[in-house]
Amino acid sequence: MESFLATIPELCDDDRRAFLYSDLGRQQNDNPDGYREAQKFWTDLLLRACRQGLLSPAPSSDDAETASVLCIERGALAARFAFRGDTPEIDCVIDDLQRRGTLTTVGELLAGNIARRWAGRLALQLPLVGRPAAALAWGAAEAHVLAAQPLVSAAATRVLDTHYAQVACTLTDNLMSMGEFQRRFAQAITGSDTVSLLDARLICRSLEDMQRVTTAQTDGHVLVKFAAARAQRVRAVTEADRCTFHVIETQTQIARQVTQLEQRASDLDSRAREAVRLGHRTLALSHLRLKRHIEGDVLAKRTQALQNIEHVVLQLQQAASDAQAVKAFAAGTQALRGLNQQTEAMDPQRVFDDWAEQASRAAEVQEVMQDSVADISEDFDEDELEAELDALVAAAEPPKTDEQKAAEDKDADMLADALTKVTIDNMPSAARPEIQAADRVKPVGNSDKAEKEPEAEPDQDQVAIPAE
Repeated sequence: MESFLATIPELCDDDRRAFLYSDLGRQQNDNPDGYREAQKFWTDLLLRACRQGLLSPAPSSDDAETASVLCIERGALAARFAFRGDTPEIDCVIDDLQRRGTLTTVGELLAGNIARRWAGRLALQLPLVGRPAAALAWGAAEAHVLAAQPLVSAAATRVLDTHYAQVACTLTDNLMSMGEFQRRFAQAITGSDTVSLLDARLICRSLEDMQRVTTAQTDGHVLVKFAAARAQRVRAVTEADRCTFHVIETQTQIARQVTQLEQRASDLDSRAREAVRLGHRTLALSHLRLKRHIEGDVLAKRTQALQNIEHVVLQLQQAASDAQAVKAFAAGTQALRGLNQQTEAMDPQRVFDDWAEQASRAAEVQEVMQDSVADISEDFDEDELEAELDALVAAAEPPKTDEQKAAEDKDADMLADALTKVTIDNMPSAARPEIQAADRVKPVGNSDKAEKEPEAEPDQDQVAIPAE
């Protein structure tokens, strides 16, 4: 924050900073023109700092380290702008911005401005939109968190631009979970790859007020539905929307599982190569067995399931009427039924435990893969594994240089040349294998004589010494 404030020319000027950091409440009455000038300065500065996430409330457990770029935490706000020993008095400016609607409490915005429109809706006897009880509870708990309405409106417009530029099929592309909403529009909202859940909820609520989006709870997820076209108003979530959303979520989950299994197989291959490099042949074979099990059993079934679900999604996208959609759902039901039968046949407790309904599917896949090592069948072709391991060993050995090959060839030629000059007849008896063998065998019929006869000394004249 200090470095950010140092880039503001007005704050680096001591006289100018003294005015801007003075009691603006008194300036409001004594110097109206000066107050309006100071208010404009603080409005621009607050929005700039907010857009950079410098005034964000503490991230929730859902947001981890993601800061809000749409919200301002009012508590200790003046202390955040302390600069060169000066602390501003801007409470009157914040109050004025709230009255003007530039800043709105998060609870009020998430309520869809129900508090301000309550009387009008009751008079017109229109149905209330949203969840007022929960939203008003937010207002009581989060009154110190303010949403910057200009930033929210601008981000909502960017989200609409991004969405309708990418829509290919209105039946499926206009439905998504809140998590997918965050991933798909993070760049449009924050300019980065992440967006806080609070900011995503604020944008979604703003789009609901614009009647371009509606939300609903289904199977423990928040379903976000966009209007069929940007200029149209969104319709309420139907049962067909819920079924389509379930198919899309299933496709996303299985695609994520396939990616994780492929990464697991790749990691095992790398581990096998590393084990070969270190000379751990048994460990390398273990890694290869597990890799073969994943690629040949688990991954193959997951890939087939993904193809089935993708076929269902394609049918949904091509459906031109409700009757065609019903047929697509029937095909999807058949595909899911076959998938369930495959899962039951290979023991779902060992492979995937409630893959369609659990929130931590990725962690379950990893745990099942780690625990399945002891249950892997020993029916693998050991010759194929040995051949694959030998290939890894060959790949791990560094190639010989031309100098090494030339040296080996030279040594071989010298040895062959020396051997050609030595014959069996010219070899000493000590070097002749048949003589050594005869010395160790005693004659059967004349053993005493054989023991008494002294061993003949080799004739030095018969030993041929090869010339150097």
